[in-house]
Amino acid sequence: MQSVCAWLKEGYAVWYVTVIKTWGTSPRPVGSLFAYNPVTDEVSGSLSGGCVEQDLIDELIQLGNATRPFKKLYGVNEQERSQFLLPCGGRLELVVEYVATDSSYLEHFSEIAACLRNRNSIIRSVNLDSGRIALLHADPSELRENVSLNHQETDLRHRIGPQYKLLILGVGDITDYLVSLAISAEFSVTVCDPREAFLKRSGSSDRLSNQHVERLACLPDDLIQERFSDPCCAVVALAHDPRVDDLALMAALDSDAFFVGAIGSRVTCSKRLDRLSSLGMASGKLAQLHAPIGLPIHSQTPFEIAISIMAQLIKKRHLHSV
Repeated sequence: MQSVCAWLKEGYAVWYVTVIKTWGTSPRPVGSLFAYNPVTDEVSGSLSGGCVEQDLIDELIQLGNATRPFKKLYGVNEQERSQFLLPCGGRLELVVEYVATDSSYLEHFSEIAACLRNRNSIIRSVNLDSGRIALLHADPSELRENVSLNHQETDLRHRIGPQYKLLILGVGDITDYLVSLAISAEFSVTVCDPREAFLKRSGSSDRLSNQHVERLACLPDDLIQERFSDPCCAVVALAHDPRVDDLALMAALDSDAFFVGAIGSRVTCSKRLDRLSSLGMASGKLAQLHAPIGLPIHSQTPFEIAISIMAQLIKKRHLHSV
């Protein structure tokens, strides 16, 4: 969205593409976005990982512009799936819009960008017959799916929300692996540990510094209240230290975060619940804590544990976004 706004401000028209349907195994989920600046030959976002994008760009260059949105379907037969490297049975349908250098378009996309900066969701409405666009500030939860079409498939509604954020409390071997997995799953990742000796420990510091991850040595409960309390946030406690975890978990459970979890054996987790209860945390809030964290895949090594945690996060994210 930032790229689209920047291009429009610079006076460039933009092609704006939304994935509206998928069948079978698709490279990118419904709601994925892609934008192309035909003047500078720059792209933003992704539809398939490369092959579909290039074919679409070639077609858009030939087209030049469009007066109204149109649909584009990829993977209609085996030849296309092979040509575009789509997985077996995979198909995707796109809506392609030509965004002209008009002040109304700049205002439209700037409002979306501002909404996302404020960690809010918004519903974008597009009439495919007329090209009319609008933004709906009704409760986004009223739109059950990220993308919906009316029965005539003339009115598109797309719920656009902020990037999902993951706050990891505590540095360790599991953290190293979980950071990589979370970034691959398109989470924005922050690692917080007030124990600076842990944050700077040999090995982990180097690995984390090579990732697109924020590292902070501060009290996590304050951090959660300030930056990780909205419905697109997840908090995972891996510190194994009540001085780090407990107050942070209380802050997270009192927030709107869609996922709060903590590592530990069943005995450790039971003791944690007793401590949090004695500190005044209500039983209803404690029931929302995922502990022991992770899906039950009999994980043992740090890498396997990180996979089980990431799998549970992905599951909860999909359930949350529906």
